[in-house]
Amino acid sequence: MAESKALRVYKARVNEQYILDQVLYHFDSETFGDHKRRIEDGDRLYKGDLAGLFPDEQALPDTPLVENKFKNAIHDCARLAAEGRGLVKAIARGDKDGDMKAARVYESIDEGYWAVNRMRYRERKLYLDLIGSGMMALSVFFNDESPYPQIRHLDPRFCYPDVVDGQLSNMLYVQTLKRRQAARLFPNFEIDVDGADSSDVMLVAYYDDEGVSEALTFINNDRPERAIITKQWAHELGVVPVAFEMLDTYDGAFHGLFEQLAGPLMVRNKIVRFMVDYIESIAHSPLDARGIINADTPPGPDVVYQHDLTEENTHIGRVPPASPAGSLFGLLQYMEGQEERESIQPPSRVGNVSQSIASGSFVDRTQGQLTSLIKELQDKVASLREQANIICNKVDEVHLDVDKPLLRPVSGKKMYLPSKDIDGWYLHEVKFGAGAGLDRLNADGRVLNHLAARLISREEGRAEIDYLDDSASSQDKVDREALADAILQRFVRDPGVPMSSIARTWLLMKKEGKSLDEALDETVPEMLAAEAAAAPQPGPEQMGGTQGGPSELGKVNLPLPPMQQLFVRQG
Repeated sequence: MAESKALRVYKARVNEQYILDQVLYHFDSETFGDHKRRIEDGDRLYKGDLAGLFPDEQALPDTPLVENKFKNAIHDCARLAAEGRGLVKAIARGDKDGDMKAARVYESIDEGYWAVNRMRYRERKLYLDLIGSGMMALSVFFNDESPYPQIRHLDPRFCYPDVVDGQLSNMLYVQTLKRRQAARLFPNFEIDVDGADSSDVMLVAYYDDEGVSEALTFINNDRPERAIITKQWAHELGVVPVAFEMLDTYDGAFHGLFEQLAGPLMVRNKIVRFMVDYIESIAHSPLDARGIINADTPPGPDVVYQHDLTEENTHIGRVPPASPAGSLFGLLQYMEGQEERESIQPPSRVGNVSQSIASGSFVDRTQGQLTSLIKELQDKVASLREQANIICNKVDEVHLDVDKPLLRPVSGKKMYLPSKDIDGWYLHEVKFGAGAGLDRLNADGRVLNHLAARLISREEGRAEIDYLDDSASSQDKVDREALADAILQRFVRDPGVPMSSIARTWLLMKKEGKSLDEALDETVPEMLAAEAAAAPQPGPEQMGGTQGGPSELGKVNLPLPPMQQLFVRQG
């Protein structure tokens, strides 16, 4: 296939030397170097490698002796934030019924991207990236395996984003792998390697608003020195095919939320190590003996020390260790409090409540700034999803413009065509709604209170329920069930309905296993035919005619069927 003009222009600009220059620039950047070192420190702290994090501290234990607040806090925040469910809210082009239906179709399209790529189950990883490294990223691409755009998670450890005023200009993704692995992944390049080769190469992906390039960069003396491009793609989207978000920071650099937690955690482990050593010194304090014949015998359960009766004032005992300073326990509690504040983890998160008797609302108030933190994290993920949706829309229109199923049908529409149903309209929001910053129980209570106060409609209330895949169709289901209940009540209790029809309906459901609507579909026509046959035929007088004159059927005033009504006098 002949190369397009856009691809030729892109290849002329982004060549192998350009890729190598990008890698060298980002590797030599002090800003990115500091960020990667902070991520590495977070990795050590996460697995409890305090000795590797503080090599000059000699008294640190090999494994943590206290709770790893960093690991527990980062997972707790990620789990709590992932309890919320972001919903796509499309902005309609107008206020007509067709515009509203088109907006619902667009919502179904965008929710389909997230569902097809199983991103709902990967949201916790995004929150972990954002909390731990201060950034998160997703790349969008397409292949022949699926008619939908594909979304790939980018590990922040290997990301080198170029950000201007919060907007992603380009992204360099560099992952180190063994040369023998690269030889298996790219056999066409005939990479020289033997079984004992342990050298590394770099797998590089470069994204900008014109195209995507993948390359291998070879390393010599820990420095990239040569690049080979493996694949290039001019995407023609007009945007960088990477969704990117970072935490807001004062200095503009990438910072995780709990970077400063290492110090308090190290100090508390050090204090506990000293306390353990003190307790051990009590158990194994040296013997102090005078006039003991077998004083050199190690102590044990069956050892008997014998006093020399020829000497006076014989004794045996242990040398008592020095008592720890009283302020040591206060320092231990102080450092624990500092960890809780730095990790934004109130004691109530693990069930420690200062009150002996406390209501649920009191415990909820003890969460402090944790609610604000969770809402900030959810806002960032919502922005990431909005960016990813727009990129997927563009990929769908430009490269995957074929009819494909909707995630959920909308008013009978089951398929969509990107060029027709998206048509360059990308205005939408991802909202966490009533559950933003709250756990599931409090979010449900908030929705119920607003619904009872008539502040929101039932449709808006259903949209906040996380387990409803299609809140719009729920109202139709509820209406059908309510109408079915009314029909069933009228059918059974109306004295005008023959018992034979009721019995036949019951037999159809009991013996033939038919549903109520299938059984009524057979019995109702029979009932209508029986009613028509039993109805009295109107006479000439009722038909409005005269003797010998024409009948006037259009002026017949037949009596209405009787209705059972109950009138109750008020007051």
